[in-house]
Amino acid sequence: MRRLAPTDAPVVCTVGASDPRGATGVGADLQTVAAHGAFGTSVTTAIGAEPIHTVPVETVELQLDTVLSRFGPGAVKLGRLPTTETIDRVVAGVAEVDCPVVVDLAATAPVAAGAVDDLLAAATLATVTADAADGLTGVRPTDEAGQRLAGQRLLTRGADAALVTGSRCGDEIRDTLVTPGTIESTTHPCIDAEPEGAGDALTAAIAARLALGEPLPDAVGRSLAFVERAVRYAYNAGETPVVNHAVDARDDAARDRVREQVADAVAWFTDRDVSPVVPEVGLQVVGATPHAESADDCAAVEGRIVRVRDGVDAIRGVRFGASTHVAGFLLAAREHDPRLRYAVNCRFDGEVADAMDALGWDWVVFDGDGTTPNREREAKWAFAGRENPPVAVADRGGVGVEPMVKVVGDDHRRVAERVVALADELR
Repeated sequence: MRRLAPTDAPVVCTVGASDPRGATGVGADLQTVAAHGAFGTSVTTAIGAEPIHTVPVETVELQLDTVLSRFGPGAVKLGRLPTTETIDRVVAGVAEVDCPVVVDLAATAPVAAGAVDDLLAAATLATVTADAADGLTGVRPTDEAGQRLAGQRLLTRGADAALVTGSRCGDEIRDTLVTPGTIESTTHPCIDAEPEGAGDALTAAIAARLALGEPLPDAVGRSLAFVERAVRYAYNAGETPVVNHAVDARDDAARDRVREQVADAVAWFTDRDVSPVVPEVGLQVVGATPHAESADDCAAVEGRIVRVRDGVDAIRGVRFGASTHVAGFLLAAREHDPRLRYAVNCRFDGEVADAMDALGWDWVVFDGDGTTPNREREAKWAFAGRENPPVAVADRGGVGVEPMVKVVGDDHRRVAERVVALADELR
């Protein structure tokens, strides 16, 4: 018989509706909580999407008593509370435990103003969308000043802190956290289609991080970053996309595999001697995780691959965050074609162009300004609106900028094979 080896995990209690689609409500919350390393418990207040069936308040109270008495949660999230009586019973029960309470005001059904005040009095953090803020605060927050005012009015009504989300500012979305002592605003790019469940994912993530002991500003900031990625890489499930609650966990799980694949390409380049394609600045191999958002999500050769007496060699090993230029180009390209995962930079001149033509490659040349590389403009020019990406993107360079061609693809072996084939053609 093996010995039990339990893992410590804080408990989060989420109170709200049960959505059979799994896109919102307590089911979605439990996925987010688990993805953040906490243990989720739930209290169901309503069942269904539209129409919705309200759970009797006695049943809600029984569920809440069970969770609070047996688990001692480290944080509570309050979502859809369909009636004033439900709010009264839930607020009274939550008052018996000493833990942070996150209140999702946008999820609460329309109830009396007094019931909303009771919710705010219980809230360590109250969250509200820009669309819902008008009815709750009398302010339609179309800019940072409006978000500040809306948040301050929620504090006046009893909340310890308020997060106002979703104000559109051109091509960006602004979110503002208001506390008695600070006001912090952040922005992130708009996504062309909003999947279901972003609000629930945000508040559940904040509750999980608070249960893990993170300070409120850190919990909010990291949860906003989590939701940004979860929205961008949503699940394509059902009629509409659904927030990818496991996006960070899946990306973390992929890191070792990506590092191994980059190292595999490096070993193949060394074995096959790709010196004919190595540029003066050195050759870089970059691999991005499936949901990469920054250079820290890209594995690369530290110091690049350089020519040596008998071929090529990597200066140092493979690590994440080792590349800025090639990783930056790959990330910019992924904005237009998220399938792209790998990139290798090679030298570029007329001889290389002839070799790519001889291999039958679909490749393009970007004519920049001859000075500072513009990765975003280069990637947009090369990849935007194309059903199939080019095999390679060349830049003629300029003053102080070496001409370069980036070989890209969705599979590390396929990209490596192309680079080896180009070196062999040149040889």
